[in-house]
Amino acid sequence: MYLFVLILDKTSDLQKIIEKFAMVGITGATVYDSLGVGKSTLNDSDMPIIANLSQVFEMRRKTYNHTLISIIRTKETLNDAFRISE
Repeated sequence: MYLFVLILDKTSDLQKIIEKFAMVGITGATVYDSLGVGKSTLNDSDMPIIANLSQVFEMRRKTYNHTLISIIRTKETLNDAFRISE
């Protein structure tokens, strides 16, 4: 088994990728909103690297990416996932 992780910067492509995954047999995945450290803390020089709880909730409103994770059983299907996500 393999863990496939895709961080999708172009969020408008998410539905198309999920549909193509289904076509190659990838029927289970978890998708969540994500925000990279570079976009959240490093671009704001006044914000400490370790944010307090109120800053974490504030970041939830600045979502820039989707992260998709899926458990894939075969190497062939894993290769299909890489091909689809390119």
